[in-house]
Amino acid sequence: IAICGTAFSQNHFLKLAKYTDMMTFILDADEAGVKSAQRIYSKYINRGVKLRFLKPPDPYKDVDEYFSDKTKTQQTFAKEFKQIIPEPW
Repeated sequence: IAICGTAFSQNHFLKLAKYTDMMTFILDADEAGVKSAQRIYSKYINRGVKLRFLKPPDPYKDVDEYFSDKTKTQQTFAKEFKQIIPEPW
């Protein structure tokens, strides 16, 4: 399950955890997105669900901006979005 956006609550987590054992978060590359990744990671890392975070490549700030570029496809997405580990722990 892939999740975009920063408004992710415990209720969202509990509902999704019923259906999957892995969640992928694709958050904005700005400060709010980074802080959201850190918050989600620290709150849910030990809840029995694998968490993965993807970051848009430079110079794109989010998924929408990335795919607004007509040269970008699902194939380039898979190659260009990098997995990150939110810090600090």
